[in-house]
Amino acid sequence: MPITMPRPGRFATRATTALLAATALWLAGCENKADVAAAPAAAKVNGEAIPLSQVEQLLQQQRLKPEQADAASRQLLQRLVEQQLAQQKAVELKLDREPRVVQQLEAARREVLARAYFDKVGEAAAKPTAQEVAAAKSNLVGGFPLRIDSNRKILDYLVVIGFHQLPLDYLE
Repeated sequence: MPITMPRPGRFATRATTALLAATALWLAGCENKADVAAAPAAAKVNGEAIPLSQVEQLLQQQRLKPEQADAASRQLLQRLVEQQLAQQKAVELKLDREPRVVQQLEAARREVLARAYFDKVGEAAAKPTAQEVAAAKSNLVGGFPLRIDSNRKILDYLVVIGFHQLPLDYLE
């Protein structure tokens, strides 16, 4: 059954590219094909499995309402099948060996690893206490009068208020 897709817009193309990069990185991260084959499959494309865990992970990233999950899961699986077909054709054409493609895959890998590192560091960082949050708020609120300490600065704020048609009491 041939799959026909409407011509994607810029957002759809970027989303598809990101999804393809994530799929490629996920597959590249597997130690061997047995790891992929052992996982429960959501679908098989020309003998290659799309793991159910991959679909579930991508669904979690979308933060959907429970009633939207079923339809989104089907759409996501359809996209993953199309990507798998495209990936198989690309490998068949040896596109995975082209320098430009190799560079893009390596850049995507670096990006994913850096993001994972920053997420891990962020989780370990100490969260601000209620006192620290209150101090920061009072500093911001209390420091505002110091930002309008000249006629020029007051005029700048009035220009912004006039340009954006804000109420005259906007700064209060």
